[in-house]
Amino acid sequence: THIIRGDDHVENTFKHIQLFKAFGAPIPQYAHLSMVVNAQGKPYSKRDGSAFVGEFREQGYLADTLFNFLALLGWSPGDDLEVMTREQMVELFDLSRVKPNPAQFDLKKLLWMNGEKIRLQPKDAYRERFLAETRAAGYEPEKADAAWLDALIDQIQPRTKLYSDIAPMTTYFFRDDYPFDEKAVSKRLAKPGVKEVLEAMATLFENVPAEDFKATALEPLVRGYCESRGEDFSFSKVVHPVRVAVTGRADGPGFFEVLELLGRDRTVARIRAALPRCP
Repeated sequence: THIIRGDDHVENTFKHIQLFKAFGAPIPQYAHLSMVVNAQGKPYSKRDGSAFVGEFREQGYLADTLFNFLALLGWSPGDDLEVMTREQMVELFDLSRVKPNPAQFDLKKLLWMNGEKIRLQPKDAYRERFLAETRAAGYEPEKADAAWLDALIDQIQPRTKLYSDIAPMTTYFFRDDYPFDEKAVSKRLAKPGVKEVLEAMATLFENVPAEDFKATALEPLVRGYCESRGEDFSFSKVVHPVRVAVTGRADGPGFFEVLELLGRDRTVARIRAALPRCP
């Protein structure tokens, strides 16, 4: 009943209609969609990056993500709705909402959408992939306490944009010889006054009973320390250097949640081990 194709075929539509007439066949309705273009407004091709479904799969994109993303190239259901199930797209699709302008293949948006799809996955499905990725990296998640592993997954799933992110994001939870991002070290540790803060935090944390080393207890403790240093001493002067000291990274899950997952002894040991990196 319908022929829906790229607008580069508009010019041959008239010949096709004549052929249908010549055969005495019913003429279908034609609709021409705008071309998919790159950031420069030129037709998207493999020179712009991945162009085959298999390549996106290898990079860690979900099938549902690519389906959802491609459906929105040249079409919108309205109401700023973007992340949808296939059933929703089928129900909402209408040719009247197809846009005439070229649709840009935005890789940043594709990555964002993949993160949203992963965040919405059932925990069991994500857990299966989490275990596969961490095992492949040489970690041994099955040796971890089940409750601890569940808590870690709860922190990592909302921050995963690609499955390939999982192993790098969790290295410091499974290994004590985690790598340090030298940019983060330079920005957060190699500064005057940081060593004093780390030493104070190590002492403060050491005096907390191991069973009480929880995010809910640590936050008021750290904030109290900051207040004791005066109005000009900001909370970030503790959070950033301690995070880099105990994880090697400048980003990650919630600061206090990370400390709780690492536990008191590992946290204190790591802070002290990072002291030589400070001036």
